[in-house]
Amino acid sequence: MARTPAGPSEAGATLFLKAGPETAPYDDAAWETFALVYAGSGRLPWRPAALRAVRTDSGDIEIAWVRRARDDSGRWGAGEVALDEEAERYRLDIGAGPLRSVTLEASVFLYTAAMQAEDFGGPAPSPLTLAVTQISPRFGPGRTASATVSI
Repeated sequence: MARTPAGPSEAGATLFLKAGPETAPYDDAAWETFALVYAGSGRLPWRPAALRAVRTDSGDIEIAWVRRARDDSGRWGAGEVALDEEAERYRLDIGAGPLRSVTLEASVFLYTAAMQAEDFGGPAPSPLTLAVTQISPRFGPGRTASATVSI
């Protein structure tokens, strides 16, 4: 098993790879050539973790999550990991459909009572469906974390 040498600009390109027994020379009939389309999915941001929401006394909802990164070196629980992208960016979807989708530069969002009234005609119901995706400036959106949270 080896990593492909392809970079972000090769996403969508067809790669031709050769596989066979380590002990046989490359021109041996046991080696097979195959093609695959390079998706670059191994370079996408990881799914955020610990998605949560808390309704404040004023009726606003504080929504937050924990950023994860490929270079966290197994330091889970040791505080926030270093950002391994040029910029921090997320897409947060609120409600089914979604009712509201926002792009953010931090791992927190204040869903105001006014926004909730606009989306739901009053306070957001509990439980509330949330989805957050980290967006890489180089590779695009990563995997989405979804949760239905009681508020």
